[in-house]
Amino acid sequence: MKKILFVNNYDMSKSRKFFLENKSPSQHLFGTNELIETGEYEVSYMLAAPKNYKSKILKLISLIPVWINIYFEARKFNYIYGGADFTIDFLEFLKKIGVFKPKLITIFHHPPFNLRLKYERYDKVLFLSEYSYHEMCKRFPNLKTTFEFLQWGPDLNFYQRFSATPNFKINSDEIIFISNGKTQRDHESLVIAAEKSQNRTIIVSDSQSVPPNYEKNNKYVEIYHQEEPNDKNMVKLLNKCSVLIIPTHYTKHRLGPIGLTSFLDAVALGMPIITASNTSFSDAVLQYKMGLIYTAGNAKELEEKMNILKNNKDLVIEFGTNAYNFGQNNNMKAFGEKLYKILEHI
Repeated sequence: MKKILFVNNYDMSKSRKFFLENKSPSQHLFGTNELIETGEYEVSYMLAAPKNYKSKILKLISLIPVWINIYFEARKFNYIYGGADFTIDFLEFLKKIGVFKPKLITIFHHPPFNLRLKYERYDKVLFLSEYSYHEMCKRFPNLKTTFEFLQWGPDLNFYQRFSATPNFKINSDEIIFISNGKTQRDHESLVIAAEKSQNRTIIVSDSQSVPPNYEKNNKYVEIYHQEEPNDKNMVKLLNKCSVLIIPTHYTKHRLGPIGLTSFLDAVALGMPIITASNTSFSDAVLQYKMGLIYTAGNAKELEEKMNILKNNKDLVIEFGTNAYNFGQNNNMKAFGEKLYKILEHI
């Protein structure tokens, strides 16, 4: 039995428990569930999270005892798999000086990556963004063989358990738009676009993230309050909607996997996608004809894209069908199979 230690910045044991209780899809386990199911791998989880200091220096210092603990635990394993950008970087430096031997695999999430790739060497670096993968292959051709792009995919069994019928097959007289994410979401622009286009729009938000330009008497925008994530309730809510919007704030560079969880929701359920141009998956949305792209930060363009779908139900069905087919071909099972092959060949 091969042993893997998965290190992440949130409680993976809790995520595994929620999955086993049918409360959460397996994609939040980043392929470790699929490895466990092969019967060939034993997976353990560790948490690497700094204390909640405002100072970055204090946060870094608070990680030192965490990293020391991880180091002594990690020596017992064949593979160390890092789920967040910083969680196992320190092990790479120890491996360079010859005091650490297990194989190191990590996911690079949020650019820029140049400094880390210039000084760090992993056995495998995984990218969830195809754009970032190709960009880093061009910049570091000597490391290309250590890079892999893995299309993160949905746990289809979970979605089908709570939503037997794909969204594009559900007949609805009204096109309902929804944004169900929080991180770096430009909900201010979405409120403007929904009001201008007079489209019924739902924004999922906790009490701290309600867009400042939203007012309770808004005729078109509804806030669905959710203080803590609830995957089961979210699937049921999404199943009542028509189009998933992933609006992100304007940036000069392409984002990392911001909005990717929402993207998985859309392709699992067969929902058309409207997304900002700076998301990591905007190219895929266009390539596979899953929806429409607008310039990040441009509320007028977002309004126009919403109206295109409101006035064309056939296009909603076409994009929804294409999104669903993408999800069927790029699901969590496929992610796990590719991860398995990577581990077998390093």
